[in-house]
Amino acid sequence: MQVPVYGSNAYKYEQEYRMVPKKKTVVRRVRKRKKVGIKSLILPVAAVCMAFALLLNNSVLLEKNAKIEELRGQLDTVNAQTVAGEFEIERNMDLRKIEEEAITRLGMQRPTKAQTVYVEMGNCDYAETAEKKVPKKNIFSALADNVLEYFG
Repeated sequence: MQVPVYGSNAYKYEQEYRMVPKKKTVVRRVRKRKKVGIKSLILPVAAVCMAFALLLNNSVLLEKNAKIEELRGQLDTVNAQTVAGEFEIERNMDLRKIEEEAITRLGMQRPTKAQTVYVEMGNCDYAETAEKKVPKKNIFSALADNVLEYFG
């Protein structure tokens, strides 16, 4: 409210209406740090562990595949050597040379007539089965057979 001051044309304002700038109080908002819970920590750790396990598994698979390919290559070379060896054996096999070596070096001789034994084989070109297969019966036919056997 305005109160006139005597001897001056100026108004004297009451203390509460005075236009004195008040000092601004700065309110600082401090954010509280949220506590990191164990539940929110488990998910990222589990994801990292699963990614690590997946990468480890893939690297192991790649190593195993490389080892398999290396062993397959070795197998192919061994098979080629085996085939070459068999071919060489067949090429060098001469029955006259083998017989001559057996007679001269090993002292072998052909069997005489008394040493030869002949076995009669019979011209049987079929096989005999030990027992016949009995066809499986269902429950009703087995029950009917048992009833007929009992009353029959």
